[in-house]
This record gives sequence, C-alpha cells and structure tokens, in this order.
Amino acid sequence: MRLSVLPLALLPIIAVLSFSANAEPVMLPSGAIGIKGTVYEERASWARARVGLGIQGNVIDNSELRDQNGEVEGDIGTVKIIYSVADRVDLYADFGVASGMEYSAEQTVKNVTRDVTFAMSDETVLGVGIAVVLYQEDNGLSLNADLKYRKIQDMDYDSVTVDETTYSRNQLTDTSGAVYEQWHAALGLSYQFGMLTPYAGIKFVGGDYSAMATETVTSSHTTYELRPTGNDSRVGAYAGLTLLPAERLAIDIQGRVIDEEAFSASLTFMF
Repeated sequence: MRLSVLPLALLPIIAVLSFSANAEPVMLPSGAIGIKGTVYEERASWARARVGLGIQGNVIDNSELRDQNGEVEGDIGTVKIIYSVADRVDLYADFGVASGMEYSAEQTVKNVTRDVTFAMSDETVLGVGIAVVLYQEDNGLSLNADLKYRKIQDMDYDSVTVDETTYSRNQLTDTSGAVYEQWHAALGLSYQFGMLTPYAGIKFVGGDYSAMATETVTSSHTTYELRPTGNDSRVGAYAGLTLLPAERLAIDIQGRVIDEEAFSASLTFMF
C-alpha cells in the first residue's frame, strides 16, 4: 500500500499537538523488539511507517513526594496510539482514566500535625511521548531512549480524611481541585532473542502535584493543602520483559523502583 509522504509527515505532528499529558511506564521502541505490521513505503526510507494500538494498565503502589512526608498511589489505565517511523522512532499518544488516586501528606494545622489523605475522583489522563532506538547491533542488542509527559487535569475530590475522620464531598466548602503531572527521560538497554526481549535502564523524572480543600466545622474554616511538590527522587530504575507471540502482537510487563514502586502490563498490536 502506498501513501503520499505529506500525510505520513503530518501524522506525528498532529498526534503531538492533539494530546498534551502525563507519564510513567517506560516505552520500548518497536524496532528494539522486532514487532511487525503493514509497512507503508515511499521512496524516502524515513517514510516507512507502521501504526499500532496498545492497551496499558499501570498500578502505582507508592510514589514518594519530596515535601510534607507525602506519597501518591492509584491506578491508571490507558489506550495508546503508536506511529512508528523507519523502525527507529515511535511517536505515541495515550489517553485513559486514573482511578483510586490518593494523595497522602502530613499537615500542620493550628500547630497540630495531622495525617491528611485526599481521595480523588476518576479523571481523564492524556499523554504524549517518543521512543527511539539510538543504536542497534546485529545480534539484537539495542540502546534505547524514551521521553514522556502525562497529565491529569482538574481532578476533583471524593473525600478528605484527616487522621481517622473522613469528610465527604458535600462537607467540603471549597475545593480548588488537584493537579497531577509527570515527565521522564529514560535510557536503557534491551536484547532481543527469539520471542523474548528483556530490558532495563534508568530514568530521570520530574513531577508537579498539588491539592487543596477547605472543610467547615462549627462555623470555623480549616484548610488542608498539599503544596506544589514533586517526586522525592529525581532518578529511578526500570526493568521489564516483552514477549512477541506473533509478529504483530507484543505483551509487556514492567516494574519500576526508587522514584516509585509501580507495576505495569501492556498489550500492543501493530496494523
């Protein structure tokens, strides 16, 4: 099948402009695992492209924050659209839902330190990224990079728990909402042999998390606030394994430590 070079060149630009959002699991380039699909060819080799669709689940068990002895946990499920160029570069956008997200932090209110947990409502997740094969040996060893940004915008509250007392949404007189966004730059090695591709590497991470709510008790206002903060550690590590049961289908599992304790699983199909 032949497509003009112009639509192929515009597609990744449209994908990047259409989605601006948040990040966590490291993406392994399709060229590093050998996944195949229908190839759209033009005279220029850079125009060879594949389009893929992936489903990903990500469980954040514990992501430490640098301020207020805080942490973030929750589940994020996304659908990923991949545009792979010349077996070297994957541009992708993902969108989905964050559920069970909680911010926990110590708050000093009226000179008393309390444990405060913000339970957030389910919200939409949007993200963009680029995964690149930087160098590849004939024996299947690859040096890969992944840049990603993901964001959950305008998060609302289900409840706020102060020590052991929970205030429902109706008891909160002022909720400015919460922000969750994160980016990472990852660098790692992978080795493809047969259907299996193990991989591991390091990532440099950054984030912005904040939340605030005010509750009214006997006509007095008390404000609980997770001030703008980010990850406790700026460096993390990841490792995973990709299985290629068919040339167009990839199954991936991945774990991440240091900056967070998280696990993800994904299924990708290249058209």
